[in-house]
Amino acid sequence: MTMIRIIRRPAFVLGCLLALTAAMPSRDARLRHVRLKKSVPAANDTLTASPKSLQFWFSEKVDLKTTDIKLATGAAVAVSLGAATRDDSMGNMEMPVVTEVTRPLAPGAYVISWAAVADDGEHSKGTVKFVVKASH
Repeated sequence: MTMIRIIRRPAFVLGCLLALTAAMPSRDARLRHVRLKKSVPAANDTLTASPKSLQFWFSEKVDLKTTDIKLATGAAVAVSLGAATRDDSMGNMEMPVVTEVTRPLAPGAYVISWAAVADDGEHSKGTVKFVVKASH
């Protein structure tokens, strides 16, 4: 048989297409990166008081041992935070990752930098900017 006759066979063509499709990463695998779904404070929030904690909801469960959350002033001065925690007692991924703000924040601009690793090893990072206004 010549190559042209083999290619014309529907079963051969279908088999090749299935093999190519199976070898391609799925749409879900290509898009599966940890995303920050929600945070408190939210991006660009203006708060009237210092937050007592920072809370983060991710698109998938993150490994707390490798999750890094940092807070800095607008002038890039580091602000100390407590360790990242999550209440896993319910087994619910919807529980936020929480880190305590260890001292009241002075009025001004702040940037949260986060880096998270999902249980499947995917790395992601991002920032959340917010402002604390002086209370009157």
